[in-house]
Amino acid sequence: MAARRRDRAGASPIGRRRLTLASGVVVDVADTGPATGTTTGTGEGTARSTGVLLLHGIGMTSASLEPVAVALSASHRAVSLTLPGHGRTPRPSEPLSVEDYATAAGEAADRLGLERVVVVGQSMGAQFSVELARRRPDLVVGLVLIGPVVDDTRRSAVAQGRALALDATRESIGANAIVFRDYVLCGPRWFGSTLRAMLAYPTLEKASAVTVPTVVVRGAGDPIAGSDWVERLAASMGDARVVTIRGAHHAQLVSVRDVAGLVRRVASMAADGRP
Repeated sequence: MAARRRDRAGASPIGRRRLTLASGVVVDVADTGPATGTTTGTGEGTARSTGVLLLHGIGMTSASLEPVAVALSASHRAVSLTLPGHGRTPRPSEPLSVEDYATAAGEAADRLGLERVVVVGQSMGAQFSVELARRRPDLVVGLVLIGPVVDDTRRSAVAQGRALALDATRESIGANAIVFRDYVLCGPRWFGSTLRAMLAYPTLEKASAVTVPTVVVRGAGDPIAGSDWVERLAASMGDARVVTIRGAHHAQLVSVRDVAGLVRRVASMAADGRP
């Protein structure tokens, strides 16, 4: 039976379980369960049947996106994954590519009974989201990409490391605490192998094949996903726009309600566009 707990604000319970996938890799699941609220208005009733799948960035866990999941729980089932090798999940025997992570996320969605989802990806999670949308048009109906990587003009470990160090000076204390804890859990070896996969993935090229409704979200103080980069990324996609909100690279931890509102908007757009 899945364990359940209440978030710190005492709001919606989150169910937790572990899934072993067909390839043998393991994901940890934080699931708000069925939507509990009611919606009215054009398109919104259909949007309630759309789930939300949240994918964290390099070295992180579901904790970095769970506040958004809880904020969405009244209107949508929101599932936040901790992907293989991250958090307390077992380290796979071989490094995983972005494609491998996307495949794992898609299989987890299938196992959990999610038939159509808006995917929220933060940082490297944006790469997983783009790849999942490319591979599973039957599943993914919209994207919300927060602080996407990697800017193709700064596609090196040194450039990313400098930007990450600067970002730490701009994050909230709470966000930095989550990042530090999750990086420790991930460990340097798995972080390093994941970094190589992140730098190897041509986000701009791959995103050009994505046509589902997309919002590219940038924290106003984000030094990793700069304004020029996110504008070029959105322009390369078929149906995307940029929204700037308060915060830095982990803006979803500062502007929780803003991000949740954007997810609902994308879900409604996707619903209205379906026959």
